[in-house]
Amino acid sequence: MRLIHRRFSFLPIILLSLLTALGHASEEAANSDYPGYVPLKPSIVVNLDPSGRAKYLKVDIQCQVDTAEDAALLEKHMPLVRDRLISLLGGRSADEMRTTQQRDDLRAELLSKLREALGDQTGRVVVSAIYFTGFIIQ
Repeated sequence: MRLIHRRFSFLPIILLSLLTALGHASEEAANSDYPGYVPLKPSIVVNLDPSGRAKYLKVDIQCQVDTAEDAALLEKHMPLVRDRLISLLGGRSADEMRTTQQRDDLRAELLSKLREALGDQTGRVVVSAIYFTGFIIQ
């Protein structure tokens, strides 16, 4: 009986070690998805400068975030994000967004304004980059 007791006396230590290792593995798996991307759904659709024929812009945007906490903050403040983007994009001229350089400049401006707005609400940088995954002017 003592022999059995001695053999299994280390069992709780081994089990505790395995559970701890599994806990760290699941944490690492959760963080391995980051940096990650949060899509802004549905697409942002705005009217462009009405001088002349009516035009609109439909843009799909993905925000890059560094952590799961940043993703949660972005989701929490999504109404603010969408409002700022609609305000910043609406009423622009289609000619301001035709070239690749113009779209790069626009992307940088939108990122700066989003960081400012989210920083006011959260006290931190939530979005590390934005990407246009769809961009249609019609």
